[in-house]
Amino acid sequence: MKFFRKHGYLDAEILGDSTWYSTDKKHISVLLTVREGAQYKVRNVRWEGNTVYIPGVLNERLRMAYGMIYDEEQFEQNLRGNQEQSDVASLYLDNGYLKFNLDPSIERVGADSLDILIHVYERNQFRIGHVDIRGNRKTHDNVIRREMRLVEGGVFNTESLKYSVRRLNQLGYFKTINEQDQQ
Repeated sequence: MKFFRKHGYLDAEILGDSTWYSTDKKHISVLLTVREGAQYKVRNVRWEGNTVYIPGVLNERLRMAYGMIYDEEQFEQNLRGNQEQSDVASLYLDNGYLKFNLDPSIERVGADSLDILIHVYERNQFRIGHVDIRGNRKTHDNVIRREMRLVEGGVFNTESLKYSVRRLNQLGYFKTINEQDQQ
């Protein structure tokens, strides 16, 4: 069903299935009866609750525009997390909005169109308080701080955290550091 949802067939369903063996019993055949339904296209994308970013910036990240065939997988990736980190969630996380939430609702309109409404709950922007370095016996603390992109008083940024972890690992002074170790 994932294939159909990726190509805009949100109502696709399997109506029946059959299996049978070949006469020599070496192969099995499978027959699926599928009803695709209509292929849905995006009619409208609206944002509510966003105050930090204008809809144009969010739409650029979402990459869903009028007339496009709705791709459920692409929608989720561009909303909450894709490989390039060019999604909407990364935009907020990289700017200190660690507790933000995105709540999409999709409404079918007519026979083959979708209106997408995304409620944005931005909440508070987080800043770095104090960076505490413990257990360091290999080098001076200022060497570690020099490699860190996260600075006290600055806005928390997930990309800066990842960069800092990479830089500290490259020093070779410590066992491998994971981002989860920081929590």
